[in-house]
Amino acid sequence: MSGLPRWRPEVINRLPRWLSEIISIVLWWGTLALALWLLSQGLNRPPSLVACIASGALLAAVGETGDWLRRRRRTRRDRSEVRQGWTSHSE
Repeated sequence: MSGLPRWRPEVINRLPRWLSEIISIVLWWGTLALALWLLSQGLNRPPSLVACIASGALLAAVGETGDWLRRRRRTRRDRSEVRQGWTSHSE
């Protein structure tokens, strides 16, 4: 067992940002598609796996767009606070 490489969190930080984003989206999308498919199987209303994958892709796109907008709004707000000479951390 000592010959096997150990997984370390710092390895993820070595990946380029674009690659880590792609991996994150693909994992999230796959999890959503699997969850939708399992839910439909449990409700005895089985759609095709392709339909679940498409729905998962749509939900992932909406979620990522919302996250992007949230980060963009926070960045703009933080910049305007700095320009005005105050921050939310000051009392």
